[in-house]
Amino acid sequence: MAEFTILKEDIRGRIVQPSDVHKYDLEIKKLWNACLHIKRPIALVQPREKDDVAKTVKFCVDNKLDICVCCGGTTEVAVQDNAVLIDLSLMCDVIVDVDNMTAVVEGGALVADVDQTLHKHGLVTPLGSFSKLGVAGMTLRGGFGFLTKCYGVTSDSVLEYELVTASGEVIKVNAEENQDLFWGMKGFGTKYGIVTSMKFKVYRMPDLIVGGTLYYPLSRAKEVVKTLLDYYERRNDNCLSFHAKCFVLPIGPEVLIKLHYNGSVTTGGEIVQDIEDLTHPIKNTCRPIAHCDFQSQGDEMLPSGKYCCAAPGACLSELKDEVVDLLIDGIQNVPDQKRSFTGTYVSIFALAAKSNKNLADGTSSYPFPGTLRFFLGMNGATDKEKNVDALKQWMKEVFSGIHNYGLPPFGGKPEEPEKRLKQLKLRYDPQNIFH
Repeated sequence: MAEFTILKEDIRGRIVQPSDVHKYDLEIKKLWNACLHIKRPIALVQPREKDDVAKTVKFCVDNKLDICVCCGGTTEVAVQDNAVLIDLSLMCDVIVDVDNMTAVVEGGALVADVDQTLHKHGLVTPLGSFSKLGVAGMTLRGGFGFLTKCYGVTSDSVLEYELVTASGEVIKVNAEENQDLFWGMKGFGTKYGIVTSMKFKVYRMPDLIVGGTLYYPLSRAKEVVKTLLDYYERRNDNCLSFHAKCFVLPIGPEVLIKLHYNGSVTTGGEIVQDIEDLTHPIKNTCRPIAHCDFQSQGDEMLPSGKYCCAAPGACLSELKDEVVDLLIDGIQNVPDQKRSFTGTYVSIFALAAKSNKNLADGTSSYPFPGTLRFFLGMNGATDKEKNVDALKQWMKEVFSGIHNYGLPPFGGKPEEPEKRLKQLKLRYDPQNIFH
């Protein structure tokens, strides 16, 4: 058994072990996804700076200990049994350089940390649509949200990564230093080391966007979604995006449309009126609102502490009616549509208009350059661990019918980029420390 006292004396951060039962259980229970609460890492290390991360990696490699890394704690695989959990949540600073239009974001920051800090300066960078998401984990897989329509996927806006490698070395990864790795990390960045900070491009943002949620009964889901998609395609406006969710609430499934428009407030109001006239929602909360406040509006729909599991999702360049039907039919077949599975949803994210020129252009390893316009997703949620297997089976069955409609990675020609990614893995992590 490794002696963590040595590491504890060498870092500024904290170490919590199972022997300290109260603190250990408290830290595990802080993780957003309850699927992680039953995991038992051999220690939780909470670094305060990059040197802490480097020293922890060296310690784990020297002692042949597995490593897992956590920030937001939303994915069910973020924590592993019998591994050292490097919890980056104490490293959440966001430093803005208004003159150079950049922001350095530490590896433990959440979407809310970045959105709220940038809002004070009238700035933004394109992040996910859930304020409690960890920025690093999302960005290293490409990342998208309501501003993809304007600025591309999240990784397109990264100028530099600061990375702790398997040897414990801290390196800069950008267009001048470690160029090949920079390409690889902008889409497949989780396998080469631990990101301790990222430098983002930032962009001017109006004080107010027009955004909110429109509500409908599930019985009208197909009609409403198809009407909205038709309007979206005809409008062809790169300031408009929406996220349609068929959501399981305590009273049963309901349809929610989250709408985001970051053009003029006047035009945004006209669009909301158009959609209201076309679809006749039960309730409409759309109004002028700060982007950061809009981002956090949906958090109450995704409360922490539930057992959550997500399907891989499907990326599409066009959305056919039969795909909409398959997805909405899926939510009607949730194993238990009421209290046991409250928080479960299927969703359609409209990310970019037909005329969009801001999508990934092939200069990164993101596998859907220039083609991603829609994303289909599923999230299973339950209060009971015993229901997780049933949720996973349900998601598998629903997505088995949708999978064939998804875009093939790298335009159906994955051989060369996959070879390049394997070479990067062999160069930077030959022992597969980060797996």
